[in-house]
Amino acid sequence: MADLEQIKARLAAATPGPWEWDDADEPRWLMTSDEDIVGDCDVRGDGNAALIANAPADLAACVGRIETLERLAGHALSFLDEMADDHEDVDAHDLRLCIRAALGADR
Repeated sequence: MADLEQIKARLAAATPGPWEWDDADEPRWLMTSDEDIVGDCDVRGDGNAALIANAPADLAACVGRIETLERLAGHALSFLDEMADDHEDVDAHDLRLCIRAALGADR
């Protein structure tokens, strides 16, 4: 699996989106909203075209979510370490409260 930093570097080096397909001609042109051509390809199926066009934004969202979850997992581990250092009993309720607080109120 690729390192998140490598994925972020490839995203930063790519043509900024959003991307969209101009399928009026063959081959289909992958373009930015400013009509800069990103590439052309013989893509079969609207689903495949949508996946390719949305890949940069989707990947950026996934990378952001992973980074958030890694940060929150670190907070949860710090909490557990503090509880262990204080020799306090930690029950499932305390753990759930900590994780919910780290993830946000509606989890």
